Amino acid sequence: MGTVWRARDTALHREVALKEVRPPDPALAEYDPEGARALRTRVLREARALARIAHPHVVTIHHIVDGGEDTYPWLVMELVTGGSLQDRLDRGPLAPAEAATLGRGVLAGLRAAHAVGIQHRDIKPANVLLRPDGRPVLTDFGIAAMHGATALTAAGSIIGTPDYMAPERVSGEEGGPSADLWSLAMMLYVAVEGHHPLRRANTLATLAAVLGEDVPPPRNAGALTRILTDVLVRDPAARPDAETLDRLLAAAETPVPAPAAPAAPAAPTSYPLAPPIPSAPPAPSPAPRKRRGAVYAGAVVAAALSGVLVWSQLPDGDDDGRRDTKGANGAPSSGTPSTSASPSGSTSASPSSSTDAPGGGSGITIGIKFDQPGLGWKNPDGTYSGFDVDVATYVARALGHDLADITWKEARSATRESLLAGGDVDFVVATYTVSDERKRRVDFAGPYLVAHQDVLLRATDTAVTRPADLNGKKVCSVVGSTSALGVRTFAPQAQLTEYDSYARCVGDLASGAVDAVTTDDSLLAGYAAQDRFKGTFRLAGFRTTDEPYGIGLPKGSPLTARVRSALGQMLVDGSWKAAVEKNLPLLRPDTPPLQ
Repeated sequence: MGTVWRARDTALHREVALKEVRPPDPALAEYDPEGARALRTRVLREARALARIAHPHVVTIHHIVDGGEDTYPWLVMELVTGGSLQDRLDRGPLAPAEAATLGRGVLAGLRAAHAVGIQHRDIKPANVLLRPDGRPVLTDFGIAAMHGATALTAAGSIIGTPDYMAPERVSGEEGGPSADLWSLAMMLYVAVEGHHPLRRANTLATLAAVLGEDVPPPRNAGALTRILTDVLVRDPAARPDAETLDRLLAAAETPVPAPAAPAAPAAPTSYPLAPPIPSAPPAPSPAPRKRRGAVYAGAVVAAALSGVLVWSQLPDGDDDGRRDTKGANGAPSSGTPSTSASPSGSTSASPSSSTDAPGGGSGITIGIKFDQPGLGWKNPDGTYSGFDVDVATYVARALGHDLADITWKEARSATRESLLAGGDVDFVVATYTVSDERKRRVDFAGPYLVAHQDVLLRATDTAVTRPADLNGKKVCSVVGSTSALGVRTFAPQAQLTEYDSYARCVGDLASGAVDAVTTDDSLLAGYAAQDRFKGTFRLAGFRTTDEPYGIGLPKGSPLTARVRSALGQMLVDGSWKAAVEKNLPLLRPDTPPLQ
């Protein structure tokens, strides 16, 4: 509930989170004064709930800025920099042991809240934040129920997230602590299975499923299977209590040891929730790079607008460059901010210095996506895979670098150009569409792939053979995307469902909650290639747009011509075709026209 800004407390000289909660319509107080008062009451209730709980797995509130009766308070809270659990799940499911450890952390925070008479009532992945080392932190107590406080729920209405509400709360009862345990168990179910078992095409259908359908047994939960089955029952009295649940989770969080697993202890990782892996002794950390972002002064805090965290909207999850990882095996760098060395191995930020010595002598830093299956993906073991990764690796080798020379850096869509302009990467291979506007700011080599907006369908669906056949069907895309707008062009009567991630769209397509998913065919093929979806989907092959993906380089980079040459060689020797077939088997792309 609300928007949370990364900010700086100018009095105490510390980074904080500044939570702003206000209605979408500023005129709410005029036409609905009761609604405005209820919103203000919820903000104050969250502040008071947090003030009563002191626990490492519950976000800490530092201060409240309240301008009076007709204003909406601001909450000054602890800044948690690892993104949300929803961010993490968008990259793929958790292993059962990892989910059990996370569940124990959230449960510990819940038990602390229950001990002071507070029920959270909105446990879901977006309301669990992660510290850089992966520890969970419970947040957003805006609809919490506090013992002795006046109820905020109006008669006949339901407050909460339908997908994660316990059946007793859906039926109109207030529920008790066991309702929070149901929500926690459902969150863990989603975390290990990769989909929600009761989510349906609309809210009413979802509420009906929660109220009347049994939760199907999980298939990938391992030691968590019995625990989830025991908690996700409609009778609150039949669920284990919090103490029993903690004991069961503790037994489940020890993974079955792999036969050949090294015995070395895992090093701390700066990447949220990466599973522990053996690591070599850490290399000396170079001087940290300069952080970017303007800081605006305020009475209590200065909001740093360059780093926005949104709890109830789409969390960015960025943690100021702490996701640099070195080498082919994905061994993490140290946990200090911006630990990755510059391409030359010194503190210089000049990308061109990375090619002074061929292979093994100097490093090269490449920006890729970490969250696009089949394209740029960080695997649970810390390694990287996908078509973009294979293209980037081929180019790096052509430039004289060994695989171990490569430092992979996450390049989000919003940060690709700033990474190039700031010298943080030598080049970017991250589904970066070439356009005339972008060419004014960066250089491109390629395109190395021409993608097209397409539609992903269930393999058994033979009714859709042309774009117009989507009229009247449920088509899923991401909120505000150009693909969502494109649906209105080629299927104006389609029922558009918009989520905050394509992973959720694809999960709903597999379950039958939607009929199709639309975005670039390369992204769709990547999701379809995941092990749990193999053989489940087909591409329609509509190709309604052209999206040429290029390798982005800093403007004027001396590497541009050499990268172009490497791409040409990749096309000629068959490596390009092999990479497509390996990573994106549903895709049938034309050979890209190199420029």
